[in-house]
Amino acid sequence: MIVYFGDRVILEEPIERWPICDCLIAFHSSGYGYLLEKAEAYAALRKSARCKLVNVNIQNKGINWSSDKNLY
Repeated sequence: MIVYFGDRVILEEPIERWPICDCLIAFHSSGYGYLLEKAEAYAALRKSARCKLVNVNIQNKGINWSSDKNLY
């Protein structure tokens, strides 16, 4: 199951209130370095799997963003 945390959760909620997950995928954007720090703190707290991807080209082919199976 994929759980999308959403901007409000990531920006406003303490990491202790984020949904629990087995693997956290976080994207970094310039000017938002503190969010990566929060993601790393969450992964350490929950013992989530972590994988650092660098210079990834994102392709949205085949993703149905309006599917009722998506969790937001």
